[in-house]
Parts: sequence; C-alpha cells; structure tokens
Amino acid sequence: MCCRGSSPASEVRLVGGSNRFEGRLEVYYAQQWGTVCDDEFDDIDAGVFCRMLGYGCGVYLMSPKEGGPIWLDDIGCNGQEDHVSECPKSSWGITNCGHTEDVSIRCDQHGGSYRLVDGPHSAEGKVEVFHESTWKAACMTHVIIERICQQLGYLSGKILLDPTEKYGQGSRVIWMNGVSCYGNESTVQDCSYGEIGFSDCDHNENVYLQCSHQVSLIPDDIRLLNGRSPNEGVLQVLHDGTWGTVCDDGFDSSVASLFCQLFGFSSGEALLEPDERFGSGNDVIWMDDVICSPEARDLNECEFNGWGEVDCDHSEDVSVRCLGERVTLRLVDGALRGFGRLEVFYDGQWGTVCDDGFTNNEAKVFCSALGYRDGSPSRIQYGKSTGPIWMDDVVCKEAGTSLADCEHAPFGTNNCEHIEDISLQCVGYIGYPVRLLDGVFKNEGRVEIFLNLEWGTMCGEGFTDLEANVVCRMLGYGRGISLGNQYGPGWDNIWVDSLRCHGQEETIIACFGLVFGPGTCDHDSDVSVRCLE
Repeated sequence: MCCRGSSPASEVRLVGGSNRFEGRLEVYYAQQWGTVCDDEFDDIDAGVFCRMLGYGCGVYLMSPKEGGPIWLDDIGCNGQEDHVSECPKSSWGITNCGHTEDVSIRCDQHGGSYRLVDGPHSAEGKVEVFHESTWKAACMTHVIIERICQQLGYLSGKILLDPTEKYGQGSRVIWMNGVSCYGNESTVQDCSYGEIGFSDCDHNENVYLQCSHQVSLIPDDIRLLNGRSPNEGVLQVLHDGTWGTVCDDGFDSSVASLFCQLFGFSSGEALLEPDERFGSGNDVIWMDDVICSPEARDLNECEFNGWGEVDCDHSEDVSVRCLGERVTLRLVDGALRGFGRLEVFYDGQWGTVCDDGFTNNEAKVFCSALGYRDGSPSRIQYGKSTGPIWMDDVVCKEAGTSLADCEHAPFGTNNCEHIEDISLQCVGYIGYPVRLLDGVFKNEGRVEIFLNLEWGTMCGEGFTDLEANVVCRMLGYGRGISLGNQYGPGWDNIWVDSLRCHGQEETIIACFGLVFGPGTCDHDSDVSVRCLE
C-alpha cells in the first residue's frame, strides 16, 4: 500500500524490541555494530531501513541510551530508495550526536502502513493510513482491530469508545471507509473497503484503538526491592538489560499473584495505597496497563501497552507482597549427580512428588530448574520417603523452565502413596544461570547466580580475571575482567564463596574451588565483572 519489501540485509538489525519488527536501529560498518542518530530522521527514512530488513513501511520511535559507535547521521531519504546507501547522509562515523539521540524504528511486516496518533503513547490513538506519501485518517464502520494492531507489531487491541474528547477530531483527509473483515485475513488490506480517498463519513467517525503486547517474562526478569523481607517490595522488571518499574494503572492483586507465581510463591497482593508502598524507582517505567483476564493462569496470558509505553510517573510505581511458601527442589538417595528421588521444600518440610501424570515434559522442566539441560522420569525408585507428599497431578507447559510453568493440585492434596514417589534422571549439568545487574552496559554489572529458585550474589574475595573469564563464558562472551565491587552490593542471598578457576572452564561448576554459601563474606564484597567478546 505504501512500501514494498525487499530481501533482508545483513548489515542492518533491530535490537532490544518486544518483537522482531521493532527495536533500536543498528548498522554494521568497519566490522562493528553502531547506532543511527535521529537528526533529520523521520518515518520516510525508517521505511527505507525496514525495506532493507525485508519488511514494509516503518515508523520512527524514541530510543534508550546505548553504547558503541554512532555510524550514521543526517539521513535524508525521499522514500523511494531500497537501500540507505542511496540516501543523502553524513560520512560514516561523522556525527555531532550522543547516544540519547539513537534511533529506534518499528517496521510493518505486511507491507501496508498504519499508525496511531495523538494518544498518550504509540500503542493508543487515532488510526491513520499512509498512502501516496501522505498520512490520512481512516473511517471504519466495522474493522477487525487485531489486524491493525498486529500489523503495528502488537498482540491485539480494542476500540476506544467515544474518545473524541480525549484525542480531538482528525484534520487530515479521510482515506479509508467501510472497512469490513471476516476475521481470517492476514492484513487489513485483505479486507474489503470503499474506494481509496472517497468517504461518506466525517471525523466524528474516526477509529481510535488501544493496542497491547503480550507479557512474556521469566523468573530472572523480575525482582522486588526495598521490602522488609524478600517476599515484598517495589516490583521491577528487566528489559533490554535495564531494570524498570511497573505502573499501577489497572494493576490488582490477581495480576500481582501471577507475578509472584514466577518467584515460586502461591499468590500475591498489590500494595496500591501510598502508605503501603516501598518507595519508587528513579529510572525507566517499563510497563503500564497490565491486563489479565480472570481465567489467566500465568503472565503469558496477560497484555500491556508495550515496553516503555506509559502515561504515568514514579508516584504510581506498584509494590507487591507475595504470599505462601516458596518451593525449593532437590534430588536425594541417588548414587550419581542428577539421579534421585525428587523432593520439594514447602511449609518448612521436605516432601515428595506423586508420579500421577508425570511425563518426560514435566521431568525436563524440573531438571531445568535444578540446573540440567534435559531429563526424564527414572525407572528406578530411589527409596521411599516418610514425609508428606506435597505435589500431585503435575502438568507443565511444553518447553517450560521453572515451577511457574506448571500446574498441580494444592500442596498436600493427593490420592497417592509413597510407592508412587517420582524419581528423576537429569543429564547435561550446566550449573545455574548467571546474570549481570546494575551495570552501565549490558556486558557488565554485579554477578548473580540462580540457585534454589532464588537469585544471589558471589563473594569477590580472591575473585580474579580467571574467574571472570568463566562467568562471562557462561553468558556467551569470550573473556572477562574482574571489577571488584564496582556495581555495589546486592541483597538477600550470597550464594557463592571462595570460587577458584583455571580460567578455561565452561561453567563455574567445573571450577575446583567452588563453595556454596556466604562464608565470611557480606554484600560489600559482592563481585562485579565486565565481559568482552
């Protein structure tokens, strides 16, 4: 409708977006990725880059700060180019910009271009259509709104009723009228609509949409700060290597419970009153309008405006208190690492898991939570427990990685005997996930390791570049440098003390001096590293 696709170009990429059609724009030059400055950059330039990526039209978005070189500046495309090399621009690397001016774009994967204007953020507003190099209003008497929202890179959307007072009437030419879809179309262009440019409606009939993304988080993407105990605090989520808060618009205890279940708790409550909150953040607000249906069983069934698409300030940062006991796992009575009877720690006591309905899929999830690549139910039963049977009728999602991906009968509710206790054989021990927090760039920060379903820090006493090499190799880098306690102390657990490595190991589990537990360390000794390619 306005932009034609082309073959994807390997010298252009989008980084850090919520889907593959959007993100910070980066170009590859002189064997290094770098950003693009926003001087003179507009939707026409975005369209050229989107064509280089094999998509349709594009729109320019604001971008967070990033490191590395800034390769391009003062781009002035006319919209007909298929490659940025055809556009006027400054010489490579010649720029007067800082990374606060880095460009992000969103591409239309289907080829036709729509946008939402005059709303509080890019996911909400009046629908406009790009045709013949001009943005024009759309008048739709019936429209399958998900099609437009999906073409804009979102999951779904809804029509906003009587929004004229909020956004005002349009002033552009009304371009589309009488749009009607059956619901099986891939794009709105596949629907039927009146002749382009001819309309019998006025701007009182403009379409106003609110689009939303799917929430997709894993346990290491969330944390609670400033609480009096580990189960409460200001809710923060990790996106694109940066921690940010969640706005309380639409947030209630049912949503809080789904976040808490990722932590391993059974439920949670939203703390919304000013005297209940645990302070506020001072950086980015990542999420707003998190909406979950009453039937939602996990966060993947919830929606939100999109990363950074918010209309609130830090006075609305949500705090959460998680309820119930957290669950810890272990394998016991096995002769080899990774083999044994599966037990969970709940309500102050170790107990077993019944084998009813327990398949290879569930075994893989539990083995993954224990630090293994794969696993299966064992044909050998490693002894009988005399404690409680805590879990029964366990059903986990395909490709799940934690207990948050599983459903089961209430703890302690079962119709089993200990002869049905499940045992596992887990293989491919990879240790426990590590992450870097609070660094200036994503390749550096305070080292944390995921153990017993909780994140904790590493003691820096005796921690050298050899140990940093191994930690960084676990994160996919080539080598590392120890930064001492440069990025400050963590909180809660100190999981690793007295780590000693040769420097060539693939995981800290292979190091010869691994000691779990805080030892003589406190959080002032928490170690930070910088990882290098």
